[in-house]
Amino acid sequence: MKNKFWPSKSSEWTEVAPEEQGLDSKKISEMFEFIKKNSYDLHSVIIARNGYLITEEYLHNSQTLDTKAYSDLLPPKAYSGPNHIFHDQASATKSLTSILIGIALKEGLIDNLNQTLYEFFADIWDPNFCDSESKKNITIEQLLTMNSGLIGEWEPNHPKAKYPPDNCINLALNEVPLGAVPGEAGNWVYSNDGPNLLSGIITKVSGKSTEEFAKEYLFTPLGIADEETFWPHDSKGINYGAYIFHCSPKVQAKLGILCYNNGSWDGTQIVDKNYIRDATTARISMSKGEKSMDYGYLFFMMDSPIEGYFMAGSGGQMIYVIPEYNLTVGVTAGGNIPKDGYEKLILNYILPK
Repeated sequence: MKNKFWPSKSSEWTEVAPEEQGLDSKKISEMFEFIKKNSYDLHSVIIARNGYLITEEYLHNSQTLDTKAYSDLLPPKAYSGPNHIFHDQASATKSLTSILIGIALKEGLIDNLNQTLYEFFADIWDPNFCDSESKKNITIEQLLTMNSGLIGEWEPNHPKAKYPPDNCINLALNEVPLGAVPGEAGNWVYSNDGPNLLSGIITKVSGKSTEEFAKEYLFTPLGIADEETFWPHDSKGINYGAYIFHCSPKVQAKLGILCYNNGSWDGTQIVDKNYIRDATTARISMSKGEKSMDYGYLFFMMDSPIEGYFMAGSGGQMIYVIPEYNLTVGVTAGGNIPKDGYEKLILNYILPK
């Protein structure tokens, strides 16, 4: 096989034959026939291995398109930007926020993951905040593992009508109550407010918006151009750390490559490698029906027989990383994907046999 290829610009990253990197072009073609036959509402699929781009396909009505852009027939929220090249990643944004926390650690802007909310927001802290005293002790790590005690948006006493919040930091600190003691063993509650607070911490320690910080320390080193990303923010300039980051499929693939390469890109360490290791291994486990689910630092772990992890967003926005094969698969969609559907696509049509 050829040596690894690290595209300095996404526009220079062109597809190679799957066989050059040990994958099967016939099986990948069969995958798209399966998607069409079963009416999976996919908008794009991107596959990269060993730093090489294998497949970049855009779809509409479950069928592949002739262009390298999202169809203008998709719902407006499904695409944006010049030539419709990027897509809402929904809650897969959380994993990006996690990566940026790892960069802040590497750059010495954060000392450690045991630092507390109060250390970063003491200047705006009000003793009248909801559950003020308990919230002071919430750590960065607890926010990363969804073990902070903050209640989920589906709970009755969450101010969930405020989406996306006009002031996400004030909402999380002042209005969102705790449902458990921060760090309580076995407590895992999916939260959007926690990752939004992490975005606020990045802005606090860097003096930049999270988007500006990402462009300087992550996007530019990875050759990601401005027109490939879009990141909404609240009225205070805090980018939402939990959702609605938009990017191109090539950005999805580059983030996956960065992760399976232990935070390194073309020989340069972008993210602290120990942080990436910790972020993408199980830090907390919980039962979910008949199955257990493992969670890292805003990353989900894959179930056997595939060893890996993924970034997940509602509606089917996913970035899968399978380190054993130096493989990443990015998908965007409009919903209507069967449970475990993506894993079956990877197992039956993409993984080398």
